[in-house]
Amino acid sequence: RRYDPVFGAIMAQGDWHGQQVHIFLVDTHGGGGQHLSIERGWTYGSPAWACFSARDIQRRHSNVQVHVRAIESDPAAAHLLRLTVQRHIEAKGTDHVDVRVIDGDYRDHLAEVMDEVRRNRAACRVLVDPHGIDIPLWTLAPLLKPAWGLEVIINFDASGALRVAHQLLKKGGLAESSDFDDLLLANAAHQSALGEMFGGSS
Repeated sequence: RRYDPVFGAIMAQGDWHGQQVHIFLVDTHGGGGQHLSIERGWTYGSPAWACFSARDIQRRHSNVQVHVRAIESDPAAAHLLRLTVQRHIEAKGTDHVDVRVIDGDYRDHLAEVMDEVRRNRAACRVLVDPHGIDIPLWTLAPLLKPAWGLEVIINFDASGALRVAHQLLKKGGLAESSDFDDLLLANAAHQSALGEMFGGSS
């Protein structure tokens, strides 16, 4: 929420010689547009905040167009997200934001989104914020290609990863001091999302 305006401002203030500038704000796990908050009772989700940031960036920089892309695998959540961002789609002038909610798993759609980014020669912020720790490294392959202006933020659930690790220890009847590498990588049955996220034992 706080980073998008900074990222957009940095990219927009470059010496573009009057050329049209494109910036993409991409969420791999879009959610339903709103969620519970300890501070406020509820708050907007990251795609909705991205829309507000996009609007503000476009108001300040007439040569910039910001595109918001949110992928969501839950059809009900995707529907709610569309309702939340509709106001930005229907807005006029610089308040109009090019928003697209994409139904499906990010693993199936991330490559096409990044192809769109490259076609527009755009700067891009990608937020990977899943439920849990299932982020296999191979699914992020479209983000590993060299690209100008690409920044990736991964919200990795460290506490969730520790819970998985301790569950594996308990299931294996092992002590806390057991070798985690042997536990996770010695055989296929013990492979975990931890190993996949960081590329295995390499």
